[in-house]
Amino acid sequence: MGKPSVSIWEDIHLSDATTILSFETPQEIKNFIVKKFNIDLIKDGLRGKIILDLYYYTLVFAKENGFNEEQTSAFFSIVKRTHGKTIETPYGNTEEAFRFFQNMLTCHSVKRPPFYVDLFNIQQTKIITDYVLNTYFKHFKLYKYAFTPKVTMNVSITYQGLKPEPEPIPEITAEDCDENRDEIPYDESSINEGSEISVEPKESEDENPAMRELKRIIRTTLDEQINKLVASTNTSLPETCSLVPWSTRHPPEERKMDSIRRYQVQL
Repeated sequence: MGKPSVSIWEDIHLSDATTILSFETPQEIKNFIVKKFNIDLIKDGLRGKIILDLYYYTLVFAKENGFNEEQTSAFFSIVKRTHGKTIETPYGNTEEAFRFFQNMLTCHSVKRPPFYVDLFNIQQTKIITDYVLNTYFKHFKLYKYAFTPKVTMNVSITYQGLKPEPEPIPEITAEDCDENRDEIPYDESSINEGSEISVEPKESEDENPAMRELKRIIRTTLDEQINKLVASTNTSLPETCSLVPWSTRHPPEERKMDSIRRYQVQL
């Protein structure tokens, strides 16, 4: 809002003040205020009605106390600028706003041109102060509530010496296990019936070279022993397993008896 200063003819000019003092009905004053300050009672809603009442009763007070045109203009600007100081912040500034009002009134009550003018005498200064205290500052918080944005504060308290509580671990239910099991890809076509699954031992990366060499020697020795065992088993098979047709070496009677013996041997 700037610093307090002389505000004669700032908001209400000489012709406007003359017109206001000539009005005889309250509605004429309200119509003048709405037109002069572009107040839209429908669009502005509650704020428009509040500001209209503030301006209206300010001018009525000036008329009832016999203020002239200069005093009416100055008093109106004092109230208007004090209201502007009040709503410039959503935080509490009662003392600051009242100090601003006092300085504005002083600018129009002391003869020190060009910074001050003795427009109001001591008696007028007193009644102006009482009026503003009993009307505007008595409803100061209501004006703040209606004309300033709402402020929401998020308060977080941290106690020194206390460790923060760990976040709770979510409980795992049977349904969660089923959901995780369903997410594992499974392809039945990749597993054929009768197929062999070979699992090769994976050498640990942490084993030293000597241990790997020992394992290699053991595997080689086992492979040689298995090969020798298979070869000796093949050479000890009876001659009956040769490729010569069995029917050409035995007559029909012997073939029958041999068939019985071979069946018994197989069992």
